[in-house]
Amino acid sequence: DGNTIKDITGKYMESIRKIKENFRAGKDSILFYFAGHGGSKDGKSLICFQESNYPIEDIFNNISQLSPRIQTYIIDSCESGNKVLTRSKDSELKNYIKNSNGAMFLYACQNTETAQELSDLEHGLLTYKILEAIDKQSLYDEDGYLTFSRIYL
Repeated sequence: DGNTIKDITGKYMESIRKIKENFRAGKDSILFYFAGHGGSKDGKSLICFQESNYPIEDIFNNISQLSPRIQTYIIDSCESGNKVLTRSKDSELKNYIKNSNGAMFLYACQNTETAQELSDLEHGLLTYKILEAIDKQSLYDEDGYLTFSRIYL
């Protein structure tokens, strides 16, 4: 609570810089997970770093610059399930495709909905279901991988 808005955003950017120090472009994959307040404004998905709205598109662009093999984003917040990549940004999309093997976005809800948070679960519903799936061995495939498509089933 004592940190300013600039401090929180600065800590996020510092984390990206630290990850970059040892990140192997094209080989390492990355998972970005956020649970908290979110929103949507002017067609952009947002997450709230304390009192500051930060576009998920900017997070995607920050992480894409690392050239991860696969990028996974889990956003457990209200109103944040809006488009991040669109065909209207062909040059950005081509650069992304050239530098990565895939991206997965999993939102708790669409940009016009409220994410479910139940106090007895001590998490948002999406987070709770993901944690529940991690513990459920029957969801893992024959190679021991747990994928979003298996969680969704």
